[in-house]
Amino acid sequence: MEPTFEPTTICCLRQIFSKTVRREEIAEVSVPDGEADPERVIACYADVILRSKECRTGSAEIGGGVQAEILYLPAGQTQPRSLPVYLPFTASVDHAQLQPESRLVVCAFLRSAEARIVHSRRIQARVALTLQVRAYEDQEETILRPEGNAALQMKTAVYPMLLPVDCTETSLRLSETLSLPENADLQALCCYTAEPVLTGSKVSGDKAVFQGELRLHLLYGTEDGSPAVYDRRLPFSQYCELGDVYENAEASFCVLLTGCELQTEGDAPELVCDLLVQCTVSDRIPVPLCTDAYALTGEWQPEWREYDFRGLLDRQELAAQLCESTSTPVASVLDATVLRDCPTQEREGGRLRFSVPTSVQILYYDPDGSLQRCLLRGNAAAETALSPESVCEASAAPGEVSVQYTDAGLRVTCPVNVSAESYAEQACRSIVGGTLRESAGTEKRPA
Repeated sequence: MEPTFEPTTICCLRQIFSKTVRREEIAEVSVPDGEADPERVIACYADVILRSKECRTGSAEIGGGVQAEILYLPAGQTQPRSLPVYLPFTASVDHAQLQPESRLVVCAFLRSAEARIVHSRRIQARVALTLQVRAYEDQEETILRPEGNAALQMKTAVYPMLLPVDCTETSLRLSETLSLPENADLQALCCYTAEPVLTGSKVSGDKAVFQGELRLHLLYGTEDGSPAVYDRRLPFSQYCELGDVYENAEASFCVLLTGCELQTEGDAPELVCDLLVQCTVSDRIPVPLCTDAYALTGEWQPEWREYDFRGLLDRQELAAQLCESTSTPVASVLDATVLRDCPTQEREGGRLRFSVPTSVQILYYDPDGSLQRCLLRGNAAAETALSPESVCEASAAPGEVSVQYTDAGLRVTCPVNVSAESYAEQACRSIVGGTLRESAGTEKRPA
């Protein structure tokens, strides 16, 4: 008697690819009429703005720009000025399995932002950014699970795999009136960055709830012409609508700026930021597999099939740290900002080492009282154990930078948190049928 198999349907998402795209953009901007020629460039502040993302047949298109503010010193003056510039970018990722209905998740990191004088009245800005792009498609697999058969001994198991089941996104706008000191003068100087950071999340029924804060960092001018620093954290909370109800699911998020403007007209400056929050939900799905079978009274020729399920094995938060120093004489420090790239990976046996390229831009006054810039670059390292049969995807987020200085130099310390997700990379093999030939004898064979 041939064995019978009962079908079980598994519905989830299949990751089509995970790719890293690096871009460099250059743009020139002129100093406004009526302003003095630039004598030297001091620093550059910048944010990545995502404008669009779209899946097509065989490719994905991503568009946006880098919104930058150049801090420079006019000729014959002692107080700096700021000059805005926008650097647009486009990126394309080709893959044969991409379709218009594929789900696209994009994360962006600014690696560097530099500026230099190329003409008596023109300044060139150069930025480098990294895009982490993941694409998903709907996956539905029917697994044949064997039913009882007296002539066969079946070895079966049910594996609870953590698989992606939903991918969605939502947009929100933050608007806040800023309470700057009375001596603030944004018309003379205004350099700022706005970084959205998620601080908590959970899946509740058909919603993925999240909360976070927008970290505004502002360099502004005062009435006496000297620059000052203003920091503000704006809390936000919202949820993403999911396509189903989940009991014990987990959610991961990636949040990007899609617009940011500091309006200085009126009595008080107002910050308006648009955010795109992308959410990927994973749930534990029981996957039944028949890994072996043995015929007691005959010959069994099994039919095998492989199923490609990319299950999440582990999530880890690893601590890394950047420590760099310089012997440049420093009288006082005005400001420090951090830029980072996505982590690189290096395997050695059963260990996986992460290296996060990180740079710290420091504005300081030298012993002569002149405003200067110092850029320290290095790598924050962390490692973990990982099987050679597994793959890992990682991202990094810097913490609060600490600067210690004397007249002999300065030392920078910056903690970096590395989020690592490990996935199983091997296919699942299961018996889905076969042929049982009865033997002429009646004696049972030992298993």
